[in-house]
Amino acid sequence: MILNTKDFGAVGDSVTDDTAAIQATIDAAAAAGGGEVVLAAGTYIVSGGEEPSDGCLMLKSNVTLSGAGMGETVIKLADGSDTKVTGIVRSAYGEETHDFGMKNLTLDGNRDATTGKVDGWFNGYIPGSDGKDSNVTLDSVEIKDCSGYGFDPHEQTVNMVIKNSVSHGNGLDGFVADYLSDSVFENNIAYNNDRHGFNVVTSTHDFTLSNNVAYGNGSTGIVVQRGSENIPSPANITITGGAVYGNGAEGVLIKLSSQVSVSGLDIHDNGSAGVRIYGSSGVDVFDNTLSNNSLGAPVPEIIIQSYDDTSGVSGKYFNGSD
Repeated sequence: MILNTKDFGAVGDSVTDDTAAIQATIDAAAAAGGGEVVLAAGTYIVSGGEEPSDGCLMLKSNVTLSGAGMGETVIKLADGSDTKVTGIVRSAYGEETHDFGMKNLTLDGNRDATTGKVDGWFNGYIPGSDGKDSNVTLDSVEIKDCSGYGFDPHEQTVNMVIKNSVSHGNGLDGFVADYLSDSVFENNIAYNNDRHGFNVVTSTHDFTLSNNVAYGNGSTGIVVQRGSENIPSPANITITGGAVYGNGAEGVLIKLSSQVSVSGLDIHDNGSAGVRIYGSSGVDVFDNTLSNNSLGAPVPEIIIQSYDDTSGVSGKYFNGSD
């Protein structure tokens, strides 16, 4: 089933608030068992709900939101928005949403004309619970100018694909994988985000980053990490192909993780080491090209660093010379 948001009153004129009309189309598709919700070319203004978890638009199981192309169909947060928006487009909190996604459009967080933390895409169930979102596909989606995260799939999501997409100008990370499994991010670009380009965290496992590019981000290009929480580390992570350059910190950082492979990347002109491995095990780094890294600090191209659970960072580096 294909439903057009214009038939439900959406205008897409950069002025009218189209939140209710687009949501009505999504709800109608879900009630019919699923379908494709089409947004023609235009700029559709949306606004957040009363709670951060309301987001602006709530996708449902078996529903795909489809535009006319990145930069052609734009869903933009309204000027003057002053509330926290955890997902301009998102799935429902505490519901297991499946077989849904978005393609061929842009999400614009309108960062310069809004206040409050705003994330572009958000999905997930409840942190620490057994439920999950599953079978999620985002294809040819641009997310820009959000004060928070660009793409932020969360605990927990199974079988997610993000491909051919772009995230830039966001206040935190371009792409996050927060407790994903059996999932792939491929052929994506993260640039000019204030923090990391790609951030793989919180027990994510059996996950692949393939042929992605991260450049000009404020901190690290690609991070695989676990914080100090007593949770399983990210594991069985494959990073293959693509390029990482011009980032403010490391090109690639592997922190408190296990069974990670990094291969086929062109890593150059980053502010710190090309690759840093910190407190991790079972890490393979091979067939990469590293050059002209450590622009902002006198450190090796590759750092292997131990971690002391009692004292924190040991300060000892292995650079192949001792």
